Amino acid sequence: MDVWVQNLCFTVVGTVLGIGADEIKRWLSRQTDLRLAKREIYDELAVYIADLEKIWGDRERRDFSEYVRVRQVPPRLDIINWYTANRFDLLLRLDTKKGIRKLYRDIEASIEKSEVIKGIPEQSSLLKAVNEEQYDLDNSYLKQLVRERLKASGFLKT
Repeated sequence: MDVWVQNLCFTVVGTVLGIGADEIKRWLSRQTDLRLAKREIYDELAVYIADLEKIWGDRERRDFSEYVRVRQVPPRLDIINWYTANRFDLLLRLDTKKGIRKLYRDIEASIEKSEVIKGIPEQSSLLKAVNEEQYDLDNSYLKQLVRERLKASGFLKT
């Protein structure tokens, strides 16, 4: 093979690899960002739902001290608010069926409705809707995170 043909082949292959590598790098970066967003958003939801589970869950295991704690400190929805303000593109890609945004709106509405009981309104219906998978979420992932939160707090025995 002539030298000029080899040079041409190497040039073409190098150009194709250079263009393709950049696209692959961007795709991997988007996937990493998406995984991080999912983990952060679902973890924030899991903290809140685990608190609801401690208060409104199984009657034999209800924890009055948790009720008082959560009542004094309303839940903060910082993660979802940050993604809504700064990386709405990730939120849209993650929440194609709008389940996460609907659940957050319901949480905020139920908190605003009950000014008397700060942070924990009568949300047994919200907990029931989450447990019955009425929101379009990754329910198995969310339940796994809630179980981990409940185990970490000692509320749920292994």
